[in-house]
Amino acid sequence: MTDPKKILIIDDEMPLLKIMEKFSERLKWVAVTAESGEKGKELFLSEKPESFSGVIIDYNLPNESSEQILSDLKEHNPQLKCVLSTGFSATDISNNFTKVTVDYTLQKPFSLTDFKELLDKL
Repeated sequence: MTDPKKILIIDDEMPLLKIMEKFSERLKWVAVTAESGEKGKELFLSEKPESFSGVIIDYNLPNESSEQILSDLKEHNPQLKCVLSTGFSATDISNNFTKVTVDYTLQKPFSLTDFKELLDKL
């Protein structure tokens, strides 16, 4: 039996963070959640960074750069798939990132079907 895939989810909106956690569990993923980029990095490093298949990060984190956080995480797991979650035009924003490649975007609001399609790509 293979281990379930693991994903790091970083979002400062607690209700949305809980929804993504529940969606992940329903789809048989292990979700590690954090309300800030700093907490997300701590959790990522406290577990085996290579055990994560991907990270979903909110674009608009207060007082933090989601691009810098992704860059920091990728230093410890270069294979990590990066997903940018935003209510803005996700494609326009991800194209502006220069330090790290955004592999996928998750446009808010999203459904369980949208979320499943995203996880299936990771």
